[in-house]
Amino acid sequence: YVPFGANQIVQLNNNVGSTERVQGGYISPAIDDNSDGTSIEMSPELTSVEILDYTLTNHINFEAEIRFPEEAGVVQVETFGISLNSEGTCFYGMQIEAVMDRVKDNISLDHLARDAANRNKVNLIIANEITPHLTAEEYMDKG
Repeated sequence: YVPFGANQIVQLNNNVGSTERVQGGYISPAIDDNSDGTSIEMSPELTSVEILDYTLTNHINFEAEIRFPEEAGVVQVETFGISLNSEGTCFYGMQIEAVMDRVKDNISLDHLARDAANRNKVNLIIANEITPHLTAEEYMDKG
């Protein structure tokens, strides 16, 4: 879902509570069957959204934390920033500190997108260095 136009940005800002005194919150695809009840269950797989900046009709910048349950012994922290504007531009970004058994250094791009069919999006990856040192063409999937 990528919103286009001022009306969609206004609705998105309203849905995530940008204009409220207490912004953001937890988002879930589940519908509350007992919305007039007095209790709430906070399941661990909810997505936390924190509004960083917005203008009602033009843009929203927010940070989201995905909280999917993981297997025992697996620690996964997924927090990323998203910027959407009324022209349809969508930017997202995150800092990757560890993937699988690789902490900080020598993180393989294959661990981020294991399936070459899922790499057709436009992504910009900024790194201090790439190992092994090859020409740009030698890094291409060629597929």
